[in-house]
Amino acid sequence: MFSKRLLTFIVCFFIYTQLLVAQYKISGIVLDAKNNVLPYVSVYEEGTSNGTISNEEGNFSLLVNNGDKKIVFQQLGYITKTQNINLKSDLEVKIILEEELLHLDEFIFKAGEDPALPIIRQAIKLRPVYKNKKENYEAELYIKGLIKLTDAPEKLFGRDVGNLNGILDSSRQGILYLSESLSKIYVDSPDKYKEVMISSKVSGEDNSISANQFSYSNFNLYNENIDLFRSIVSPIADNALQFYEYYLYEEIIDKNGKKVFKIKIKPKSAFRPCLTGFLYINDDLFNINAVDLSITGEALKNPIFDTISINQVFIPSGNENNWRIFNQTIHFGVSFFTFNSKGTFSYVFKNYNDNPILKEDFFNSEVFAVNETAIKNDTAFWNANRPVPLTLEESKDYIKKDSIALVVNSEVYRDSIDK
Repeated sequence: MFSKRLLTFIVCFFIYTQLLVAQYKISGIVLDAKNNVLPYVSVYEEGTSNGTISNEEGNFSLLVNNGDKKIVFQQLGYITKTQNINLKSDLEVKIILEEELLHLDEFIFKAGEDPALPIIRQAIKLRPVYKNKKENYEAELYIKGLIKLTDAPEKLFGRDVGNLNGILDSSRQGILYLSESLSKIYVDSPDKYKEVMISSKVSGEDNSISANQFSYSNFNLYNENIDLFRSIVSPIADNALQFYEYYLYEEIIDKNGKKVFKIKIKPKSAFRPCLTGFLYINDDLFNINAVDLSITGEALKNPIFDTISINQVFIPSGNENNWRIFNQTIHFGVSFFTFNSKGTFSYVFKNYNDNPILKEDFFNSEVFAVNETAIKNDTAFWNANRPVPLTLEESKDYIKKDSIALVVNSEVYRDSIDK
C-alpha cells in the first residue's frame, strides 16, 4: 500500500511540476494604425532574450512559459508596446503599433552646433570601452535568407529566358533562394568566437548547407570600420566627424522611462564609404540602442547594388547596462542586365547564457563548424523549432521546389536522363 501511495505521489508531483513550466504559444499579427502589416517587429518576453520577429506578412509566433508575462513589441519609428498576458493555453492576438510623434519644438538648438554633436562625441569616446568589453556567453541564432526576382526579361541576348526551371510565375517574379539555419554562437571577448550550425534547410536542395553565417554579416558599429565590398566608416569611429553630419531628430522615452536619442546621420559626400539614416543612442550610457542605416551601391563602388539597408535592435541582457544584439535585418536590391531582384536576411538571437560550460580547447582556429546532422532534420523539426513563421509564398516555394528536387533526384528520372 505504501509503495502505491508513493508511486501515486511521484506521478502527481511530476505532472504538477510539468504544468508549472509548461510552454504555450503566443502568436498573431502586428499592424499599424492604418491596418497595414508591420514586418520585422521585435517581439520578446520582457527581461529576457526569449524573442522573435514578425515575418513579411506581420505574423509572429513565440513560445513562452505559462503564467503572467509581459510581451514587448518594438519597431523603429513606432511607439513600443508592452502587452500584459496570463498564459494558460495558446493565445492569438492582434497588436496595433502607433507611429512616434516628432516634437522638434522640444529641442534647444545652439548657434553653430547641432545638439546631436555632444551626444556623438560621448558615443565616440566610449566606443572602445564597449568594443573591448569583456564578455563570455553563448546564444541561439536563427537566420533566414530570401532572394526574390522582382522582374525578369522574356529574352536575353535574343534567347528565351523561359521560367527559369519553374522559378518565375506569370508576372516574371519568383523566389531565387530561400534558406533557414539554426546555430549557436560562442563568444569569449575580445578575440574568441565560434559559430556552430546545428540545422540547415535550403529550398529545393536536400544536400546543401545554407550560406547563412553571421560572421560574414557581423556589422559591429563599435569597430572603426565595417567591411562590405569596401571599408565603411562607422558613424562612431574616432574620425567619424570628418565623414558625417549629425542632427538630433528626436528624443524618445522608452518603456522603462529611459531617454533614447534618435540621431540622423548623413555623409558629407555621396561618394565616400559612409552610411546614412538613423542611429539610436541611450542617454547616460551612450551606447547603441538601435540602428536604421543604409548605403548606396554608388558609395560602395558596386553598381549592381541599389541600396543595402542594415537594421539592428539591441536589448538589455542580464542587467540594464549590458546591451546585446537581439535581431538584425539586411535588405538589398540588385540589378544585373535586365534582371531585378531584392533580398532580405534576418537574424534572431535568443536565450543568451552568460555561463557556458565549454571544453578548455573549444576555441581554436575553427570559427565556423557544421554539425554532421545539420541537413537531416525534417519538416516536423522545422515546424517545431522555427522562431519566425513562414509566409504563404515561402511555404509554397518549399513545397514546389522540394517536390521538383524529389523527382530530379529519383532513380527513374536519372535513368531517363542517362538514356
